[in-house]
Amino acid sequence: MDEEKSVPSTAWKRWASNSKLIGEALQPFAIIVGGAIALFTYLHSVSNDRELRERELSRAFYEKQLDLYLESARLAARLAAVKDDAERGKNIARFWELYWGELALVESRAGGPCSKGPESIESLMVGICTAYVSKDDPDKCHANRNPNLASAINLAHQESAEVRERWQRSCR
Repeated sequence: MDEEKSVPSTAWKRWASNSKLIGEALQPFAIIVGGAIALFTYLHSVSNDRELRERELSRAFYEKQLDLYLESARLAARLAAVKDDAERGKNIARFWELYWGELALVESRAGGPCSKGPESIESLMVGICTAYVSKDDPDKCHANRNPNLASAINLAHQESAEVRERWQRSCR
């Protein structure tokens, strides 16, 4: 009868020993898998943080771009619709400020990566300029025909390129 009790006891010991060996063999794999998961989680978190930071930094740029687009649209509409305006001279002066400076910093350019469709903000502003602002002297609307004014718009375009490069901004 003692032999009957020892047989199950031996099988149990053998099973426990085998389980212990299997557990010890799987432990390094579990550590490696756990480390890989932790590394993946860390890298994903860093990537998300970088994207969030870039979005926050570029938000001011996009807000300014929207403000300037709205202002230029208002000015263009006013210049096109109202011929005898007491503030026409003031509106034209502001148009030139936007045209040669601020707007050139944020506008899409013909053939540029952010240009949507066949026309860009840049080319549309040239059209507004030649039609409503400087009909008598359309050369005034083209930087390549006006070296003195070209330096202002070239500065704005270079600033724009540097800002977009720094933020590695993609056009959305």
